[in-house]
Amino acid sequence: MQINQFRRENDRLAALLEMLVLPEPDRLALAAEYRARSEAAFAPATQRVLRQVIASFQIWCRDQGQPDEPPIPPSVVAAYVDSLSGRIRASTIETRLWAIAELHKSRFLPSPCQHDLVRLAVKAVKRAHGSATRQAAPLGKREIRRALARLGNSRRDLRDRALLHVASDT
Repeated sequence: MQINQFRRENDRLAALLEMLVLPEPDRLALAAEYRARSEAAFAPATQRVLRQVIASFQIWCRDQGQPDEPPIPPSVVAAYVDSLSGRIRASTIETRLWAIAELHKSRFLPSPCQHDLVRLAVKAVKRAHGSATRQAAPLGKREIRRALARLGNSRRDLRDRALLHVASDT
């Protein structure tokens, strides 16, 4: 583990320990503040994805007879990753793990997603099914010419024309 990562982990654990000794009303107030700040920090679409993923994960947990409220054991999260293997892309699985980690952070609990069992489960998915992301094909000269032909003479169109020329030449 790198020194900086080790220090960050130590800082996080120290903050967690401070949280655990706080009286219940103070912990609940801090959790409410965290929720309010995360709503301000995340875009509405991100919040929607977060809610959907958490709801989906909790349904999966209940169907498996596992706890669906934090703290969720790392073995349960690893089993969840295994259940998604081959059905969805590795990058989508990582998005779901982010949401599960955020669920734990919102309650000031350590994330099970950082546990080696979960990391190994994700690594196994990537090894078995690949982790490449699809990238759009670059624009060719034909597409550039078509785009240029559609542009007019307004200031915005002239700017776009210049950008297309520079981008295609680089």
